[in-house]
Amino acid sequence: MLLGEVVIVILTYKGMLGRMPRIPSRPPLDLSGKRTVVELPSMTDDYLTLSSDSHVQITHDEYDRFSATFKFGAQQGEIDGHVDEVWIHSAAIFFTFVGTDEGDEISGAAADAGYNAKDDTITGMMRYHQGDELPFVWRRAKTKAKRPSTGVRKK
Repeated sequence: MLLGEVVIVILTYKGMLGRMPRIPSRPPLDLSGKRTVVELPSMTDDYLTLSSDSHVQITHDEYDRFSATFKFGAQQGEIDGHVDEVWIHSAAIFFTFVGTDEGDEISGAAADAGYNAKDDTITGMMRYHQGDELPFVWRRAKTKAKRPSTGVRKK
């Protein structure tokens, strides 16, 4: 009879889990915004100049999920990402990507990417399906600060 009581308690506990609110114990993180592709160490220096605006545009709407578009060199595409772990000044990130490179379809993943809050960068290695590996450094793009309005119009 004791075994039966233990099973009932376990089943009751598991039933309660679905109703318990998920309270994140991790620090807040918002990766949203435009990031400039500042380094692709394995590519030639002029590869980034193939695109007039080498960047990754991230939308981080959910606590542990984000999406993005990217354009650098001859590549452009989309990213589906997941924030695996967050610490005070850093985070572990995983993402998959699909897109094109000079018209050819590309896809792959980056399982070892990381965010560093000190210099506001995301670094890692994009691994292409049946292809190369591309180390990268993305830095949050600087935004121009708007001057406060004085309320006086210039003539």
